[in-house]
Amino acid sequence: MEVVPDEMYVNVELKEYQKKGESKKDLETIKNQFLGYCKSVGIPDSVISIESYSGSGSYYNIRKKNTDLFAGITYQIKFNSSKLTDNLVEKLGDDATQIFVIASVSHSRIIEFRRQLKTKAVQAAKEKGVYLTEAIGEKLGEAVTIVEPTEWQPLLSSNFSANSQSNVRYSP
Repeated sequence: MEVVPDEMYVNVELKEYQKKGESKKDLETIKNQFLGYCKSVGIPDSVISIESYSGSGSYYNIRKKNTDLFAGITYQIKFNSSKLTDNLVEKLGDDATQIFVIASVSHSRIIEFRRQLKTKAVQAAKEKGVYLTEAIGEKLGEAVTIVEPTEWQPLLSSNFSANSQSNVRYSP
């Protein structure tokens, strides 16, 4: 089953900066500006989370002594619309934005799709068992075990397949 994602998780890394001859733009100002941009394009706070903080060296211990160090923050935003993504990108033409990357994609109904595929995989395994046993003049018995494989979901793909296989054993 091929599924077009309807959820996209984007990481946006912001970092303090200083232009020549100007004072450093601090992280708190940058965060407030970024969150304001998000709000202005219609992104609710509930889909924005902090992915990480960053800084140089033993940043947190020495920043109070040396205010020249540059701090950073990475936000993760869950988008359900590429239009919202485009609208935010238009706002982020500043020096603070270091990275804007799609971290992963998914679908809001992925659990339902996986269930459908697993059901189809088990049915296909049974059908295969029937025709293989008939080929040698035998009959397929009851299922003894059904082993579910580890699920796999690709990242950074515009389309992804909710792959599913089944390992089914039948008694003779």
